[in-house]
Amino acid sequence: TLAKRILGIKVVDEKGGRISAGRAFTRFLATDGLGVPSSLLGNSTNTFGKGIATMFGFLSFIYLIIDASVGGGDLRKRTVHDRIAKTYVVYR
Repeated sequence: TLAKRILGIKVVDEKGGRISAGRAFTRFLATDGLGVPSSLLGNSTNTFGKGIATMFGFLSFIYLIIDASVGGGDLRKRTVHDRIAKTYVVYR
């Protein structure tokens, strides 16, 4: 992505190679998967839809805090979504 280029980093697999589309999708779902239902239902006009959107938004926020905390405490700085997708973020 543009942000990764600006920061001079890239995402690689265990062997240091490019990640596959499936692995990239897994990493995306593990990162932003909870936010998608919240985004889709955020403008809902019924109470049930807004409640679901709020719940997913809250879970997404909690996951973000946990994900950042785990990454800061790991020697390799791997976050939860990197562990799930078996990826590493490295400098170019």
